[in-house]
Amino acid sequence: MVLRDASKIFERFISKIEVAQDGCWYWQGKLNQDGYGRLSVDGKMVKAHRVSYVLFGGELVEKLVLDHVCVHRNCVNFSHLEQVSNQENIHRIYHRHDDIEGRTI
Repeated sequence: MVLRDASKIFERFISKIEVAQDGCWYWQGKLNQDGYGRLSVDGKMVKAHRVSYVLFGGELVEKLVLDHVCVHRNCVNFSHLEQVSNQENIHRIYHRHDDIEGRTI
C-alpha cells in the first residue's frame, strides 16, 4: 500500500482514534461488517489498521496478513499488529478462543 499524501492521511487518521488505558487505539470512524475500522484512501475504502501499519513505518508483505495481537479488531495501534501468514493467523484465533473458553486442545 502506497500512501500518496501521508501527512493528510495521518491527520485524518489521528482524529479518528481513542487511546485507551489498555494501550489500544480504538477506531472511532466507520467499521466494516466484521468490526474492522475503515477509511477512504485515494478514493478506495481500506482497513484502518493496515493504514496505521504503513503510516508508522511498516511495509505490508503481499502474502501476509496483520494479526491483532491485542485481539481487538477495531484497534489500530501499530505496535499491536504483527504480520503473519493466514495459516498462523487462523491458528492464533483458534488458540485464543480456546484460552477464553477455558478449554484445552
